[in-house]
Amino acid sequence: MAEHEPMLEMFIFETRQFLEQLEQLSLSSEKSGTFSTNEVNEIFRAMHTIKGSAAMMMVNEVSSLAHSVEDIFYYIRESHPKIIDGSSITDLILGAVDFIRGEIDKIDAGGKANESSADQRAQMVMFLRMMKEANGENPDVDSQKKKKTAEKVCEAAVPAAEVKQQYYISAAKEKIAENVYAAVIFFEDGCEMEEVRSYAVLNTLSDKVEEIHYKPEDLLDDDMAVDTIRKVGFQIWFTTNLNFEEVETQLNQTIFMEKLELRQLKNVAECEFWPTPAEKAIAAVKEAELVLPKIEVLPKTKTAAEGHEIQSMISVKVDKLDHLMDLVGELVIAESMVTQNPDIRGLELENFAKAARQLHKLNGELQDSVMAIRMVPVEGTFRKMNRLVRDMAKNLEKKVQLVLVGETTEVDKNINEHISDPLMHIIRNAVDHGIELPEERRAAGKPEIGKITLMAENAGGEVVIHITDDGAGLNREKILKRARENHLFSKAENELTDKEIYSFIFAPGFSTK
Repeated sequence: MAEHEPMLEMFIFETRQFLEQLEQLSLSSEKSGTFSTNEVNEIFRAMHTIKGSAAMMMVNEVSSLAHSVEDIFYYIRESHPKIIDGSSITDLILGAVDFIRGEIDKIDAGGKANESSADQRAQMVMFLRMMKEANGENPDVDSQKKKKTAEKVCEAAVPAAEVKQQYYISAAKEKIAENVYAAVIFFEDGCEMEEVRSYAVLNTLSDKVEEIHYKPEDLLDDDMAVDTIRKVGFQIWFTTNLNFEEVETQLNQTIFMEKLELRQLKNVAECEFWPTPAEKAIAAVKEAELVLPKIEVLPKTKTAAEGHEIQSMISVKVDKLDHLMDLVGELVIAESMVTQNPDIRGLELENFAKAARQLHKLNGELQDSVMAIRMVPVEGTFRKMNRLVRDMAKNLEKKVQLVLVGETTEVDKNINEHISDPLMHIIRNAVDHGIELPEERRAAGKPEIGKITLMAENAGGEVVIHITDDGAGLNREKILKRARENHLFSKAENELTDKEIYSFIFAPGFSTK
């Protein structure tokens, strides 16, 4: 993949993490037949974050699509509709996930995100209308009265380039902003990239405020911005038509926020940082108004245990681990060159021998530790198969359940990545060729729902993966016929064992379709 600047690297990494989460949440919800309150909140939060970060990186089609999904889950969260088509919602979410993943892959490869999400957004707008109608609501009337200033569905995101030290939103709004607020946001320890996250807050607020100012003033170019935010928080002053509860709700959606200090001011004269063009207005009322004391809210002090929990995991590029492994290998070779050096052969060097044994022990432990760092559970690869089984079963009109066993079994990261394609191929064949249609299973006295089991287990120094299904099995005669047509026999047909016949399916290009 192409090399990226840190901000873009973080955007790609976090978006992919959220996409994995969204895929699993939607599949889990569909399987259970409903969206729990927690799942609705998690999906809303994930899409809200993708929307903001994509807008900040000027990937506007992704931001707009995430906004459309967010609107559906905002309606579900706030209106609690009784009639919800979970399967259709899952289709919409997975379609959005596929679109966003495709655009992120383009960016990661050094290209541009240039696809239009207009068709998908139109589907979501139509689905939201139909869901409101099914629940006895008029879709042309704003049902989100609790959120008077809710953003319009599918509106284009504000480019990050428009978020500057000072900017003034278009005066074309129907009503001049009446409310003035001061806010201080503290982010969680260890979340990193605080200046980028602050930037995202500004971008989220940009179409809801009349005027906004903040400290640190130069978020992306000031080397001290991160330290300032960590010490005293990200301070914002702005005017808006939103009431206190609406502003608080909006800011509470900030990702990785630990603490929010929000207060409503009488007017801009009470703002501690309000540069021109507001200086004259401040001077006119300065004597008549009391100025609030400086906002100095210290972030919550974490205990050692809490701090350790936050810092317990970090993400590292695989090429860095590969380089570390190479260095350890070179270190082992260097150790052998020293301890087996012919210049010291035959010499009685007791202290040297002790030191060499200690070095050998430490090198061994270091090598084991590096290997352990590279080990990852197969859980992520296994869970990807849920989506594959779901989509294939739906297309083939089959009912299939995937059972995962031994997901915590660990393998080397490179192996974990390389087994994904073979597993997908085998499981695709299990759904396509193995599992029968519901009516065929009923006729054979089987449950309508076919079962595929994907299991990983440690066997000595190896990891063994089993894929089994309760379908029709291999068709011996069909395989024999195709092998005969392809001239695959190495001996007389009547001498072939069942195992040899079934092994023909592994021949390159072999298919009974």
